[in-house]
Amino acid sequence: LYVSSHPLHGVEASLRRATDCTISNATSQQPAQDGQDPFITIGGVISNLQRKFTRNGDAMAVFDLEDLQSSMEVTVFPRTMSEYGHQLDDDAVVLVSGRLDGRDDEPKFIANKLTRFEATADRRELRLTVPAHRVNDHLISELKTLLSNHPGDTAVFLNLGKQVVRLPDSFRVEAGNGLAGELRVLLGPDAVLSS
Repeated sequence: LYVSSHPLHGVEASLRRATDCTISNATSQQPAQDGQDPFITIGGVISNLQRKFTRNGDAMAVFDLEDLQSSMEVTVFPRTMSEYGHQLDDDAVVLVSGRLDGRDDEPKFIANKLTRFEATADRRELRLTVPAHRVNDHLISELKTLLSNHPGDTAVFLNLGKQVVRLPDSFRVEAGNGLAGELRVLLGPDAVLSS
């Protein structure tokens, strides 16, 4: 339970780009035929961190890694712990590379590498101006499709005459990659105010 907001809110697009799949997608993957599952990278927030010791006295850890949809137990064995254990803290946002262990009923993840996740979410804004008389269902539909094809961290604002509308976070975009040009084609040459 987070009093303010979930630590991943606002950086989910950056996290998605830095990982191979979501936690729920990782748990649904089929094991490799040769028994050697490929390494995958998942990301999320550490919770329920437990530091433990093996019979030999080596440090290891077990924690839950959760993203905005689901969570999975992650085990960090001593070899990985000695190299990456200093990065483990409750509520830390991390990228975890490793393998899925599906031998139990509840899949677990065996960590091979851990990295603190630094969001590249610079809080830039993309401001678009659309003459109110041009707004119709067809234009809105095309704009939604175009923005959805460029997911990222930049918030989008629409200037509709005297009214300014901030689009939901699901329409945050990656402002580069030719998006401005495509928006000018759709909305007109003066549509893009800032990016």
